[in-house]
Amino acid sequence: MASKISANEGRTMLASSTFLNCTKRTSGGVGYFNEVRRDMIAAIQPQLAEFWESGIRGADFFMSAIGPGLEAYSKHDEVRRMSGEVVTVGEFLDEVRKIVMEFALEQVLGARSLGTVDAPTQFALLSLWGYGSELPSDEARKLAQSVGIELGEIAGLVTVKGDKAAVQGVKVRSKDKNLGLSKNGEKVPMVDAMHKAVSLLGGGSRQAVSDYLGAVGYLPEESFWQTMQALAEVQEGVDDGRVLHELLTVRENLPKPSGSAVATLFGGQA
Repeated sequence: MASKISANEGRTMLASSTFLNCTKRTSGGVGYFNEVRRDMIAAIQPQLAEFWESGIRGADFFMSAIGPGLEAYSKHDEVRRMSGEVVTVGEFLDEVRKIVMEFALEQVLGARSLGTVDAPTQFALLSLWGYGSELPSDEARKLAQSVGIELGEIAGLVTVKGDKAAVQGVKVRSKDKNLGLSKNGEKVPMVDAMHKAVSLLGGGSRQAVSDYLGAVGYLPEESFWQTMQALAEVQEGVDDGRVLHELLTVRENLPKPSGSAVATLFGGQA
């Protein structure tokens, strides 16, 4: 049994538990990571599919993969990479989380290409799908790491207070004058561009939306709009889902960019 203990008013409480049935190993030897990972995926995905169909979300969904993944991992005395390095139990758990993350994102995005979606947007999709706008800070940290970033890198998107993390929506983020601006010449994350665009649409200017999305390169990018659809769907019934759907509805009627987007929208900041 693996448990997480938390303190509350001087008492300790059991926050969650994982129970594993163990059987005697009949094989052994050295397993190599690429082959073991394939076995892990084959064992984990049917479990995830069952949980997905049952509507299970959040920590339970991620934890459901530990048992099947451990079965593939523990068939061997040890698991090594081709370079000879041993894959530790901690690394195994990280790999399980990545497999679960990839499965969940594929389901959320449907047939859309996961490879075109940046890490902050992947984080937003995962956390909003799995937990809603609020989740345990430790889960937020693990989700961020599973997509290859740290929470500090997306401070404008998620805020952490104690053991709680909150994914910020358009209403809060639109108050940030730097929302949707490129940092160090890097492409603006999709989720930031979406939030900026819907805030501009809320201001009543379709031209401003077109100018902005044209300036950051997303206006003609189909994967951007497909990802927006996915983000709207995981927020069905809340304000952010509604405004994203509104932007999707007017997409075909957006005017052509005026060609002076950056100066017009951001007061000359590039």
